Amino acid sequence: MPAFLQSSAFFLLLALSSSSFANALAYTDQSFEGSLSVVPVPEGWVAEYQQLWDVVVVGDGSTQGFLFSIGPDERPVEYLHAVVKEMNATVLANKIKKTTIRGHEAAIIDHFGIVHEKYVAIRKNDALLIIYGTTKRDPDSLQQHLEVIASKAMLFPSAHPDHLAGNYFIDREEGLNGDAELMPGLYKEKVSLNSNGVFGDLGIDEGGSRIGKDTVKAAYLLGTWVQRGSRLIIEENNHYFVNYRIQTTANGLTLVDQDGVRTRWLRQ
Repeated sequence: MPAFLQSSAFFLLLALSSSSFANALAYTDQSFEGSLSVVPVPEGWVAEYQQLWDVVVVGDGSTQGFLFSIGPDERPVEYLHAVVKEMNATVLANKIKKTTIRGHEAAIIDHFGIVHEKYVAIRKNDALLIIYGTTKRDPDSLQQHLEVIASKAMLFPSAHPDHLAGNYFIDREEGLNGDAELMPGLYKEKVSLNSNGVFGDLGIDEGGSRIGKDTVKAAYLLGTWVQRGSRLIIEENNHYFVNYRIQTTANGLTLVDQDGVRTRWLRQ
């Protein structure tokens, strides 16, 4: 399930508990280190970056706010249909509407309950800007903020830097709090980051096989990869979308996914 939905309960507690409401139409652009480079924050609101989930939380502290994340480069309507299907939320599926927001292709769900909620997907910069919004106030106020944020929020541009391109052995995985010793090449599973943005899972090493960083056997082509800010984002052809926090090491990469699972990739 996407991080912005997994985190919604936490977000509601944050946005509705900390400071007084400030109703203002002035915005300040704030920069972040993840896949979202800039998010406009209404005057008097607070913003926080959640590194594990690569999510930006913005709220007025008492009545309304938003949660932002990045999604795959898909049609917004198709994306929201897939999300609500995963949630087994038929009532939300019937509320999905195709729209445009400040000239960007988008899809939106308006859901009325204890609070008014918005689930939004906006196609922007070769990806989806995913937004979850909630308010205790007039829904029009939330929509007004959404229009501004959708037009001014910026994703880091996609890049395929040479220092990431190459072939790797996947090391063992462990939780963030695990203290087991990492053992290089334990499983001998190989992956490739092609310098043109192709991601390949090469399976289990057969011994002695080696390919250049710009070539991947056609049978193993699984998807694409990009770096955005401090994140490595892999989208496989089966629509499996993984958003890793990157840390470079002397012999490869250490990656942490949105479930907190840490993986070490050892460069060949």
